[in-house]
Amino acid sequence: AIDRTHRIGQTKNVVAYRLVAADSIEEKVMQMQRAKAELFQSVVADSTADTVAGKLTAADLRQLLA
Repeated sequence: AIDRTHRIGQTKNVVAYRLVAADSIEEKVMQMQRAKAELFQSVVADSTADTVAGKLTAADLRQLLA
């Protein structure tokens, strides 16, 4: 429903709240998104080829693509 809050032609502000229960699928998805974002930021922060290759392991790559 949050994706549908900004419809074409919408002129009024929309506020959407996301409630996440403990030990739920939503919580696990948010944790994975946070971990992937942190990994991506650490890889992109050093944009030289040598440092990227040194930081990114096969496990990291599998996690990003999962």
